[in-house]
Amino acid sequence: PTSLRLPLAIDIEQLQVGRIELADYALPAGVAKPMVSDLAARFSSAAGEHRLEQLRASFGQVALTGEASLAADPPFQLVARTELAGEAVGRPVRFVMQADGPLADFTLQGQARTLESLPDERFTGILQARIATFAKQPLAQAMVRLNGVDPAAWVAGAPTAELDIDAELKPLGDLLGDLTGSLRVENHRPGSIGQQRLPLQSLRTDLDVRQGVWQLAGIDARLPGNGRLRGEGTYRQEVLTLDLTGDRLDAHAMHDQLRPTALAGLLRAELAVHRQTIDARLRDPRFAVKTKLTVDPQAIVAETVQLSAGEARLEANGRMALGDERPFEWH
Repeated sequence: PTSLRLPLAIDIEQLQVGRIELADYALPAGVAKPMVSDLAARFSSAAGEHRLEQLRASFGQVALTGEASLAADPPFQLVARTELAGEAVGRPVRFVMQADGPLADFTLQGQARTLESLPDERFTGILQARIATFAKQPLAQAMVRLNGVDPAAWVAGAPTAELDIDAELKPLGDLLGDLTGSLRVENHRPGSIGQQRLPLQSLRTDLDVRQGVWQLAGIDARLPGNGRLRGEGTYRQEVLTLDLTGDRLDAHAMHDQLRPTALAGLLRAELAVHRQTIDARLRDPRFAVKTKLTVDPQAIVAETVQLSAGEARLEANGRMALGDERPFEWH
């Protein structure tokens, strides 16, 4: 457009909408889903500028406040600020976002923090993005940085860690949501599963996102005890599937009740929040092992374990609880 000016000045002192609902079919036969409630704002348009002030609304348990201004003449300068306060994974979180720049190509900057920090927690989140409003792919570039992420603070039963996470994304073609980029993770408190820690020191991978499926290429994970995993993976429907090659993997560094090793070989894993399955074929200078393990917050279950050293061979299965007493049984 060449102009966004209205033919006359407007000043709406009070704008209120009680509720906005979305339904697949008409009432009363259907059931409507509330989308927005308690929407209120003030709107004015005069002297070449549109202004939205005193904006407030509720999205379920999330409260939004904000304000914005948009110039009516090219390049249609946009200035906006919004604040979201609510719960994320059961924890109170505040997210502040600011937009600035021409409407066709403006920047977004956001900051997130928890409203009730746990002891020793230093969580912060930063978002930076460039939005090309009228392009086929509006997200021109994005960077997300999360510092001090402790999985145990967000998900009950998850291991403790202190993660710094950096992700960079940019468009992949013209399809909305198709992206390419990279992911970097640093863990400042790695440890063994037996200590309820996350046995990861760092992670590097390239990202490719198509139709909601995340492809991970060039994975390079460094583990406690100088272990290393390299390979590729897929994240689909909240499950991460990995196909990796391991080198110098130390079982004692993974769990303090296991003996030190220097394993190398192939490893396939399916990792969800509360359940992890690992299928491995590994070799140490002293022996070889083939195993399938399942880990959940209650126990480590070995569905099958095959050990061989020279002509000797052992096959077994068992279970080790992860409680305070850690009882185990083997067959």
